Amino acid sequence: MVDPIQIVRDLRKLDVNNPPKTLFWAIINYCNAVCTTCRFYLVPRSSWKYVHFDDAKKAVDILCNNGFRMTALTGGEPLMNPDVFEICDYLHKKDIVITYMPTNGILVTRSVARRLKDADIRLVGISVDLDDGGGMGLTRKIPNLRKVAIHARECLEEVGIKTYAGVLLTRSALDISRILKSVTDLGFSKVVFSYPQLIQSSSYKASNEMQELLLNVNDIERSVEDIKLAKKNFKGISVHNPNESLNNLVRFYQGVPRKYRCYGGSNLFYLDWNLDLYRCFTLEKKYGNLLELGRVDFEEEPCDLCSQQAFRDHDPFYYLASTLVEFNELLRQGHPLSAAKLLVKKDTRDAIHALHEFLSGGFV
Repeated sequence: MVDPIQIVRDLRKLDVNNPPKTLFWAIINYCNAVCTTCRFYLVPRSSWKYVHFDDAKKAVDILCNNGFRMTALTGGEPLMNPDVFEICDYLHKKDIVITYMPTNGILVTRSVARRLKDADIRLVGISVDLDDGGGMGLTRKIPNLRKVAIHARECLEEVGIKTYAGVLLTRSALDISRILKSVTDLGFSKVVFSYPQLIQSSSYKASNEMQELLLNVNDIERSVEDIKLAKKNFKGISVHNPNESLNNLVRFYQGVPRKYRCYGGSNLFYLDWNLDLYRCFTLEKKYGNLLELGRVDFEEEPCDLCSQQAFRDHDPFYYLASTLVEFNELLRQGHPLSAAKLLVKKDTRDAIHALHEFLSGGFV
């Protein structure tokens, strides 16, 4: 259920004439799970790193001064960072909204959940796999993953934090009805589908070169149609991925240009555990260390080279924000008819519908 008071509170932090920047911040480079579709578990202990609070404070101050108003805290496993709660507290103090935090659930206890609630964490994603009859954890190799996922969800929801099941589309996860049944059996009412990623060129390691991730266009077309049907017919669960974003995923596999541009490098960025700032997860383009850069004022040429869900699912939203900026400018210049035409364009209407899907799904 949408909380209108919370939405208004968040929107008051935004400037419609300057769409806010969003950061995906990997605050740690290792994990306590073995996910074969990911490479964080391969980081040797001698190379383990995490963002310390003193450096995090400096980074957050710089982010604030550069128009960042939203961030997702990820990893590796973010709850393994010993300073994670202090980082969350400081982000909240500086009015940067933590949009979500993903976790494998292993470290979630009632006390951890209360601490996350105190730090104003509102949404936590818990990674799950299909129940294959012999217990969950096919690609994650977490003992008793089913119990881990249920316990983590219950602890978080008891304190009022919304949760969702994070499901990666793989060759063994193409039966959407079965996925949604497994997710609801775990007690989740929300699900986010992540799109398969092969090796990425940035420091991010949530990808791998393996057969399980090599989907073809028929796999994707069928899965997307099944997800759309499930959104209409499968009761009791909300799917985060808007239809427009799912359509863009199909276009990617078809080799067709996407409907909306990617905003990586202009409004969306990736920051790692060294505080090195990248355009996105996929590309090797690194601007430098945030503490040395000071200013973040980039505008990259549009890119259409990946299907990274965390970035590309934002396309319709930032398109809509950019349209509103143009709308305001046309009104300011005394062109109300041209401004009105912007709002009735099909792309704009589709972007509005995507935003409505997101809000009505209870992810805010």
